[in-house]
Amino acid sequence: MNLTARILSIVLQPVFIPFYGFILLTMYNPALLNLPLSAKSMIWLIVFLTTCLLPSSVIGICLKTGLVSDSFISNRKQRPIPYLFTILGYSLCIYWLYKIGLDYSYTAPLIGAIIGLLIILPINYFWKISAHLSAFGGLCGAIFTFAFIHGTTPILSFVGLILLSGALGWARMELKAHTLGQVCCGWLNGFLCITITWLLFL
Repeated sequence: MNLTARILSIVLQPVFIPFYGFILLTMYNPALLNLPLSAKSMIWLIVFLTTCLLPSSVIGICLKTGLVSDSFISNRKQRPIPYLFTILGYSLCIYWLYKIGLDYSYTAPLIGAIIGLLIILPINYFWKISAHLSAFGGLCGAIFTFAFIHGTTPILSFVGLILLSGALGWARMELKAHTLGQVCCGWLNGFLCITITWLLFL
């Protein structure tokens, strides 16, 4: 059970979630169905470099220099530097996506994610809210909001995301990384920040 929890925590690390989300969004967006694979690959590459590779590299450097004790950054007091570089990566992603001509439906979720991180930053000084669940709640919020805006109902994606949310929450508690309250508040933080931000852009 512990091994399963660790695998889920690794595969669904916060640094991977924006990349997963953009793959789903480009798959379901009717306006992009006929977009060449090369163009979609460019979008995915930008998202991967800025929201995954950059934060992961910073975490790796922090591990080597002793600024963080593990790749999950279990010590909440060690999280500000990686979080700030994650915000920087998201900001770069927003800029580059804007430069290549994508509309608000791609930048709004990233703005919501930045807001979610800015909320988590001060909370972490006195309470260890789950970054894993905040990121995944944000993914759920992005897919649900996108479906609402475009009038689609990707049932399989909805069911899969809810089940994965529960599984990830269980994994974080199984590893004694968070309490039930920290898991639930993390998910709600991500979900509400991205959903509200995106709807405000309409």
